[in-house]
Formats: sequence, structure tokens, C-alpha cells
Amino acid sequence: MESVGLGAGGRWWEIGAGHGRTAQDMQEVVGPSGFVRATDKTLHPGAVVRVERHDIVTDPVPDDEPFDGVHARMVFAHIPAREEALLRAAGTVRRGGGIVVEEMGLYTGYVAYSAVDDAQRLHARYSGALREILDGFGNEATWARQIPRVLARAGYSDFHVEVHTETWPGATAGCELLVSVSDGLRPHLAAQGFGEQDVGRLHEMLRHPSTRLVANPLVCTTAIRTGD
Repeated sequence: MESVGLGAGGRWWEIGAGHGRTAQDMQEVVGPSGFVRATDKTLHPGAVVRVERHDIVTDPVPDDEPFDGVHARMVFAHIPAREEALLRAAGTVRRGGGIVVEEMGLYTGYVAYSAVDDAQRLHARYSGALREILDGFGNEATWARQIPRVLARAGYSDFHVEVHTETWPGATAGCELLVSVSDGLRPHLAAQGFGEQDVGRLHEMLRHPSTRLVANPLVCTTAIRTGD
């Protein structure tokens, strides 16, 4: 975020703040003379900073705009009116300010290795079922590629895109996140032909110490507002 102006005295809006850890890091950078407005549609217990409830689609934008910058991580892809929501957020930034939007890329994660039998095919089946479920919820898998086009409509330029992925060993936080997600989607997965036995085998694979899972890529787009 420093590349688009996060610094001492800055005024930033953190959208989709979750437990507030990123907002906390941002507050340390802007210091006592700066300000970070942290919001999320759903409030999470145990947040490390004050996070305010806010729906980027339906609620008015914060009245302390314009901001020096906005950061949003995995907020817009699942919103049917994603373009309008991003334009609302982008419109709160002053001219010369910056925006950072992070979204998941296409479903290209895969099992690099696992001693669990048929792990690669099992994960591929799960990924296919998950994509069908998320698409049914209104998610747009190619959204990350469209972000610069949308931001250009709000007067942004100087785009920079970085793609990041990493390898998660079995039973570590990344794999446990997939365990949690798949556990919460059991009925939806079953409707896609990925049943209880499949979920059990998936969890076994994700928690096996030999497993090495290459995560889906995270696409980070930054831009500067140079016009209206």
C-alpha cells in the first residue's frame, strides 16, 4: 500500500476489515496524525481494532471522505452489483490518492504432492464443485481481471497488478481454512456430487503432513486517481 501513498498522516478506508489485523498494521503506518476507517458487512468477535458495520452496496459511504486511499481484500467478487460497489468505494478517494484491491484469481490451485491416495483428482473435483457453488452465489471468477477497466471509469490510472500464490503444507492455517470452508458448504457440495465421504477424504488430505497445496492466486491491483 505504500506504493500508492500509505504513509504518516494518511486517511484510509479499510473495506472488509474482518478481525482488523490489516487495519491495525495500517494504523501503525499512518500514526497518531492519521486515520483508518475499518468497516465490514459482518462484525467478527475478537477484532483487534474497532471495526464498524457497513454494507458497501446499501449503506452511505463514510462521511469523513475524501480519503487518501482505500484498501479492499476479497470484497467485491461475490457481490452481484460488484462494479457499482467498486465505483462507490473508488469515488471516496481524493485526486492523487490511491486504491488497493485484492481478489482471488481463477481457480488454479492444485495439490503439488500428497501421500494420500488420489489427492490431486480429489482436490480438482472439490475445486470444480466449489466454483459451481460460488458462481451460483453470484461470484464472478474472472473479476480480478476486470478491476482496472472499472477503476478507469472512476478516473484512475497508473495501474499495477501483482499475482501471488504460495504452498501450504498439510494441517497449517491455509489448509485448515479449506477444511472450514468445505465443512460449512457440505449440503451445497453434496448437491454438486461431492458427498460426505468425499469431504472426509478431502479433510484427511488437507491435514496430512505430507500434503503440499499450491493456493489459488491472489491478484492485487493498485492504481492512482488522476481524474474524476
